[in-house]
Amino acid sequence: MNELFAREQEENFIGAILKNPDRIDNCAPIVSPGDFQEHVLGWAWKAILSLRERGLGVDSVTLGDELERHGKMGDFSRGDKAGRVALNDLRTNFKGDYPESYAVKIMGYAAKRRMIEEFNTGAGWALNGREPEDIRSDMIQRLTSIKVPNFKADQHTQTFKEALSTNYDEVSNGNVKFVSTGIADLDAMLDGGMYAPDFIILAGRPGRGKTSLLLSIGMNAAKEGKRGVMFSLEMANTQIIMRAASMETNIPFGAMRSRKMTVDQWDKYNNFVENFENLPLHLNDLSAITINAMRQTLVKIIALHGEVDFIIVDYIQLQGVDGDYGTRQEEVSSIARGLKGICKEFGIPVLAAAQLSRAIEQRADKKPVLSDLRESGSLEQEADIVAFLHQPDEYDKTGMMELIVAKHRNGSVGTIELLFKKTQTKFEGVKSRVFRPNDKDEERALYAQQAAVGSED
Repeated sequence: MNELFAREQEENFIGAILKNPDRIDNCAPIVSPGDFQEHVLGWAWKAILSLRERGLGVDSVTLGDELERHGKMGDFSRGDKAGRVALNDLRTNFKGDYPESYAVKIMGYAAKRRMIEEFNTGAGWALNGREPEDIRSDMIQRLTSIKVPNFKADQHTQTFKEALSTNYDEVSNGNVKFVSTGIADLDAMLDGGMYAPDFIILAGRPGRGKTSLLLSIGMNAAKEGKRGVMFSLEMANTQIIMRAASMETNIPFGAMRSRKMTVDQWDKYNNFVENFENLPLHLNDLSAITINAMRQTLVKIIALHGEVDFIIVDYIQLQGVDGDYGTRQEEVSSIARGLKGICKEFGIPVLAAAQLSRAIEQRADKKPVLSDLRESGSLEQEADIVAFLHQPDEYDKTGMMELIVAKHRNGSVGTIELLFKKTQTKFEGVKSRVFRPNDKDEERALYAQQAAVGSED
């Protein structure tokens, strides 16, 4: 790191501020007095902020007076000049008129100095015999707390013309990014699949197969080459893998769990391992993971493996929160806002499961509606798409389910019929099978029974 260049950026910043004091408010959120390598220049910035806060004018005279009042003027120098002469020289001979750009560079140099300090701390821990997993955990926490220039945030600020140009390129060149769910009827209703930065909620009562549907969609997308991350807060990664294997091989989940597979099933399982070991789907089973921890995980995966196309969260009510809240409803609202923030920050769709309250069981009509989400903070308000997984007939053993798209901010709503093959914890869109949604009820039931029998193989 070039210390002379860092000092030059700091001098140019103070000089540009003295010439353009109307830009102080633009720079105050970017750089703080402690970010300066040269303490005297940090004192100058602190004095400028103090003058501004008190409603006083900022120029080389008032700044000199403020530094004099705090006994710092005698330490101020530039080349062979000192005191007020150096301050006047700084205002006259600085380079550039845009203090904001210098502020970002000062922040960057400050971040590098802190990183060097943290790396030295980590090296000391390693030499002193700390466990590597503890060192990595503490280093990640320390490094992520360092304020760095947020170029990603800058990319989200555009003129209307710039945004229009981006949209034109997407529409005219077919560059709109989306992730197919692999379920034909659902993709049709969503105009092709899941689009960034949509926040999609899949809600339902316990035992309706939400995890299986999430995993089915995740597997379908990953098989198409889309990189995803599944945060499983309820099930362990090994359980998720067994479900995935069951979906792909038709081996009953129970047979794998009890290790009572036939020779043929073992062959199918070994083929699954060989064919899917490089599937671009990452699994994280940290319980009560917070939004900040999710963000750190995504940053690490992107750094190691490349861009992420979608994430799955199973499920929202099991997430932890950063900070203290008065009620769980407020916590869930905070989580929903955080997930929507991840959608926009990383430019990806987020598909998250949510649990419906038991109050729905007290109604004669148990079909979920949007108001059933309102007890769970601001889920309904934050979501771009809300879908309910519903079993119309509690006693129906055929596996026929409904996926009710009740909210679609940018498209149509409606109901999709799915077939749930329970022994393989696997969903199939009926449109992709011979069965058609318009068939008679008795034909639908017969087909479902035949499919369920076939799933036992």
